[in-house]
Amino acid sequence: MNGKNDINTIYLDWAATAPRDREIIKKAVDLDAAAFGNPSSIHNEGKKATALLSEARERAASALKVKQEKIFFTSGGTESNHIPLLSLLLKPSPGSIIVSGGEHPSIINQCNVLKNRGWKVECVNPGKDGKLSPERISEKISTGTALVLVQAVNNETGAIQPVKEISETIRQFSGCGRTIKFHVDGVQAAGKIPVDLNTWDPDSFSVSGHKLGAMRGTGLIYVKNNPENFLKGGEQESGFRPGTENVAGAYSLALALEKHMNNMEEFSLGKQMAGEFITGLKKIKGALIIPENREPESCEYSPWIIQAAFASIPGEVMVRSLAEKGICISTGSACSSKKNSRPVLLAMGIPPETARNGVRFSFGPATKREEILLTLEALKEITARFN
Repeated sequence: MNGKNDINTIYLDWAATAPRDREIIKKAVDLDAAAFGNPSSIHNEGKKATALLSEARERAASALKVKQEKIFFTSGGTESNHIPLLSLLLKPSPGSIIVSGGEHPSIINQCNVLKNRGWKVECVNPGKDGKLSPERISEKISTGTALVLVQAVNNETGAIQPVKEISETIRQFSGCGRTIKFHVDGVQAAGKIPVDLNTWDPDSFSVSGHKLGAMRGTGLIYVKNNPENFLKGGEQESGFRPGTENVAGAYSLALALEKHMNNMEEFSLGKQMAGEFITGLKKIKGALIIPENREPESCEYSPWIIQAAFASIPGEVMVRSLAEKGICISTGSACSSKKNSRPVLLAMGIPPETARNGVRFSFGPATKREEILLTLEALKEITARFN
């Protein structure tokens, strides 16, 4: 992944968006400029664009190790998460949805829209370790359950959910004409931790391009069987996702997936950085890792996301204090940062005061060890002022 926008900036907000990969974007833009036609047009320029889009689909499918006809390009992670939820509106009558209390706003807020239209939304909160229990999900399943939604990697705590075990639990309730769909939000998983869709066995899986250094406004959704979407229009994406395709964006996403998907060298680097950063945080007076039981190089959490709280320092104050030193972090999801609320941490049972003090540090393959050490020094200076 290439470069920083400012040589004096330490960027530790990769979970919000990754720095753009200039080589990938340049290649995608150049190819798109040479194949500028509408992929739906049947003339030669349209055929060039169609060929480029087909290549992007093939590359993305290969990186995910799935069939290319199961891949549909979208405008990003939010749309990919909305598609399975909106498809429920095609059902003749409302049923129930099971969702984690720690989900991303793109899931939670859309569930609330469906709730207002008669759907029952069953919420399963994660434990204090940020992990979901397949047994607790099982307890919520009823005859009306139509969809279960789980975030593979929590975007605030980095907790890796037991997706395979949850999938197996859901499948036990299918049969005799009854089908429960299982959607996995893979935005913080794909290209960041080892992912195996064939083992995880979701019905759908969402990916966002800008989290991997590809263009903003591009994503994809993997759909295992018989895709149907509530939104209708043209025949783009086999009629599943209408609207003229963002060919350059799709190609940049495919290249980013190829570069980062199941890259164990990057994953090992991330574990080393996370281990050193967590060890350093534990030496700072008043610092608390969330969850508290997270070990420095635990495989149960994404190495790229670390949540911590600092006694007597509200999260927004810590974000501003570090920003003054040229260090970029966040209090949590960029999609809800302006609301000044921490529903994910509260769902885990974290005390409200501690949750208010929570901040998220998130790294990427281009993060340098020197930046980690400088951030720890800055945190020591800031906490000393408040304690």
